[in-house]
Amino acid sequence: MSPQTQVHIGFWSGPGNHGNLVRVLDSINFAGAAPCVSKAASPNCAVWDEGATTSEQYPSCVKMLEEHWYDRGNAPAGSTTVTIYGKTYRNINPLNFPAADRVWGQYSQRYADMAREFARKTGKPVIAWCFVQGVGPTRIFYAYEYSELQQLESEGVVQVFCEDARCRLDKSQ
Repeated sequence: MSPQTQVHIGFWSGPGNHGNLVRVLDSINFAGAAPCVSKAASPNCAVWDEGATTSEQYPSCVKMLEEHWYDRGNAPAGSTTVTIYGKTYRNINPLNFPAADRVWGQYSQRYADMAREFARKTGKPVIAWCFVQGVGPTRIFYAYEYSELQQLESEGVVQVFCEDARCRLDKSQ
């Protein structure tokens, strides 16, 4: 990452928003005048909580997925088993859905905090793209990520762009 790299980070939540974010991240990383894969002096590079690109996952994300937090969080209360991808397993670490949200929420907050290091290394605020149309106020984006992004924005570390009416689209709103 060069000092002039423009870093973009992506957030998504809710049905239909994942694909929209993937398209934006891929267009930043693989197209345009100075894509991340180029050797341009000022490339644009995009990451998300799943990895460095839409196809290269962070080891921490892989570990989170392997632990099946939501599968276990959706198991019936008191159940000694959990079904993961159609196969039944002993539920060695039962939890409820709100606990699974807390695990993912804290992971997502730490992901957002990566923007501090990106901004420090590049000297530019990180652009945060948030695809959260139709997401409820108690879901991870509004319960964890958005407050962290607001703090980072107040520090001058990120610029937040969001297509949901509940968060600002730009500085004029």
